[in-house]
Amino acid sequence: MASARADSAPTAWAKDNSSLLERGAVRGGGRYSSELQLAEDVVRKIDRRILPLLFVTYNFNFMDKVILSSASVFGLREDTHLVGSQYSWISSVFYFGYLFWTFPTSILIQQLPVGKYVSANTFFWGAVVALTAACSNFGGLMGVRFLLGVAEATISPAFVFVTSMWWTREEIPARCGVWFAGNSLGGLLSNFLAFGIGHIKRPLAAWQWLFIALGVATFLWGFFLLFLLPDTIGSCDFLNEREKIYAEHRVEFAGTGKIRHEWKREQVIECLMDPKTFLFLSISVLTQIPNGGTQNFGNLVLKGFGFSPLETTLIITPASVLCISTVLIT
Repeated sequence: MASARADSAPTAWAKDNSSLLERGAVRGGGRYSSELQLAEDVVRKIDRRILPLLFVTYNFNFMDKVILSSASVFGLREDTHLVGSQYSWISSVFYFGYLFWTFPTSILIQQLPVGKYVSANTFFWGAVVALTAACSNFGGLMGVRFLLGVAEATISPAFVFVTSMWWTREEIPARCGVWFAGNSLGGLLSNFLAFGIGHIKRPLAAWQWLFIALGVATFLWGFFLLFLLPDTIGSCDFLNEREKIYAEHRVEFAGTGKIRHEWKREQVIECLMDPKTFLFLSISVLTQIPNGGTQNFGNLVLKGFGFSPLETTLIITPASVLCISTVLIT
């Protein structure tokens, strides 16, 4: 009986000393070797399953967001009869939708099965991107861009939540860097995609094929998330029972992952009283101001220098390569 119990779950020693064990600060002969191997196996399995899902999803997230800039030089403005500052409003309304849904979705992420919630949002945003190809006027584009902002508002906070659920404090920065690099790779791939699809002239315009291709691909990716991204550690299918228990203990001991989540008013007040909250807010605002401009108007600026639509998609590519390198290095 004792042997069976020992085989089915990590020892109490592993639960109470997981952080020390992983840092190599505890030496315990055969037990140390066994538990250290368990820790390595668990982290390796989590990395192999969860990280690729987050990376690819963030890749699509950025591609669907910035493809508007590529579409703008392939006839979108002319075919939808945009005049004056209307293109600027179409670019900006995405962030209104994003801002509108950020707070509600941050609560829903904690209350709903996170894997299913993320996949549902992916289905929705893929459909919205594909339907953009059907827009023929300013009003239609405003509507779909607002909905796209609503759909994509879930991804970043959900990924932060998922990362804290699976990894310890020491492991989180590197994992965030990996899936965030999907952002830059998305920009790189979207440029190559635009260059390839830019050669298509019929039966639809090149900008319409851009939205259709990315929208359908994103929608199909939602099925991978639905079946492969677990809601909790306990519901995953790539860890055995002993590994699941250890995976839960290690993040609880590190003060990151929790099984139950509740909204506490005093914690909200504490957060609002913390100067670091507003420092992070300032950093985010100051980085997004130039970021929004380059994402939505970069191709138009280059085209204004006399380059063709196809040339602009290639000239802007080195910026994405630099971003990927910087994210991974830092």
